[in-house]
Amino acid sequence: MKALRIGRLAALTFSLGALPLGALPLRAQQARYDLVLKGGTIVDGTGGAPFMADIAVHAGYIVRVARDGIAPSAGIRVIDARGLVVAPGFVD
Repeated sequence: MKALRIGRLAALTFSLGALPLGALPLRAQQARYDLVLKGGTIVDGTGGAPFMADIAVHAGYIVRVARDGIAPSAGIRVIDARGLVVAPGFVD
């Protein structure tokens, strides 16, 4: 999957700053990603059905969308997106 650039506007249907509950800082030496969104309902704009997945962001790019999950230890910051819609790449 081609990495998508995240611009100043978050490509999420919610504000990351408004969700500190679920943000877990982890030791940087363990992390592969700057941010991991866990368990969100993904709407990708292709017209396909929404699906549950995790999203990893590194250096401002979406680098992974995983239906099989991403370990929380892989992210410096982890946000629990269960029950929320995530729309990666809608806004650049």
